[in-house]
Formats: sequence, C-alpha cells, structure tokens
Amino acid sequence: MTELTPLAHALHSKIWPLVGRIASERCETIDEENDFMNGAVARYAPLLLETPLDILALIWGVHRDEAAEWLGEIRAALDVQKD
Repeated sequence: MTELTPLAHALHSKIWPLVGRIASERCETIDEENDFMNGAVARYAPLLLETPLDILALIWGVHRDEAAEWLGEIRAALDVQKD
C-alpha cells in the first residue's frame, strides 16, 4: 500500500479542503488516495504560502489567527522537507 510521505502526513488536513472532492471522484482505494495526496501536497503546499491569509481562512473555514498558525505549520513542514 502507498504510504503518505512525511510531508503529506503533516499537511493532509490543510490540503484536503482543496482537493478532497477531486480525490473522492478519482480514487477508488485508499492506496490511490494516498498516492493522489502525496502529489497534491507537494504541489499545493508551496502555493499556499503565497495565498493571502484571509482567503485561506475562508477556504479552510477557520479564524484568521488559526489560518496564520496553519501557514506556519506548512512553512515548517516544507523547511523540514528541504533538509
């Protein structure tokens, strides 16, 4: 079975609101969903750092302060990946 990468594992909940519907439509198994998420997280996480905070808060359905914390988590996870 395809395992989530460390990056996908760390950021799954932040990326899922963006791609969950697509994953549900395209993936028939957990293995396919994990493979899809590994690619989606790697693709979208860097782009989220460039997205205005207010927009992310709306997408994620969280308060602006929580969205700021989530962006910090994304930044930290991407920094760990670089090492």
